[in-house]
Amino acid sequence: FVLTILLAVDVAYLPLESAFARYMRPALMLWLNAMSTLLFTLDIGLQFFLQAPSESGEFWLYDHHRIIRRYLRGDFAVDVISVVPISELQFVLSGGSRCSWLLHILRCVKLLRLTRFWRMNQRYTYDIALSYASVTMVRACTVVMVSIHVMSCLWSTMADYQDGESWLVAVDRAKTKDDWDVYFTPEGTLRPLVSYIASTYFALYTLTGVGCGDITPTTAPEFFCCSGMMLVASLIWAMVIGEIVNILRLASHDELEHRETMDTLIALGRHHDLPHSLRARLREFFKQRRFLAGMNFMQEKVLAKMTSGIAVELVSELHGA
Repeated sequence: FVLTILLAVDVAYLPLESAFARYMRPALMLWLNAMSTLLFTLDIGLQFFLQAPSESGEFWLYDHHRIIRRYLRGDFAVDVISVVPISELQFVLSGGSRCSWLLHILRCVKLLRLTRFWRMNQRYTYDIALSYASVTMVRACTVVMVSIHVMSCLWSTMADYQDGESWLVAVDRAKTKDDWDVYFTPEGTLRPLVSYIASTYFALYTLTGVGCGDITPTTAPEFFCCSGMMLVASLIWAMVIGEIVNILRLASHDELEHRETMDTLIALGRHHDLPHSLRARLREFFKQRRFLAGMNFMQEKVLAKMTSGIAVELVSELHGA
């Protein structure tokens, strides 16, 4: 539970740190980074001693040597990279580097910690009583929101940590009046909230493929960053649409059959001019029949895969025996 909360905080905080580090308190940043790195480093050590699911996910591994070997061959390298102290290295190496924007973006390497969500899903997927459709919808919505947040912060980073005229300066010149500056303070510093909102707008229309075109890259680093974002965003959006279509296709098969039956029943009633009371009883009968058939199908499908002891216990609970 603690690790889940920490991952959620990292998802929200790390991209914001990449984009708006100069507007945050250094002491707070240092404390958050140190605590997060320490806890995830300890988690790396714990992975050598915790039971792990097999590659197929059908059983648990308890043999210590197999657990260590599987972790070293699998997620160990990703976990180690995700705890590299990028912020501290940037403080030592960057100084006044012209590639400051790149060093800030590299802070998001820590988001590799999100691979732990996949492992936690393998461990606890059946402990949460949600259907496959519900889990898929929650996962799709989470992927979209996290993607928009990360892309927004990356685009804000380009506005504040590079030499030359950034995309935000161009937007500021094109969209604001001379006596009222929306994007910058009178001292010439960036307004972080306004920059994030504009970047979210850009990230949203990039992800969905709308492409309004009123916010565009103006420098070589921005063209490079924007090209990568469009490539990744197109893959993410295609995956999300595919998941939703798959859920609707699987969920609508029974509904389509029921609608065809009801349409046939309505046509039969009109053709033979059946009494309205009889039509209503027939509709109610087929509704009840569909419900009972669905319940019996689910019970039989589950019972067929159970041992006799637990099957008897389930039947007793279902029928009050």
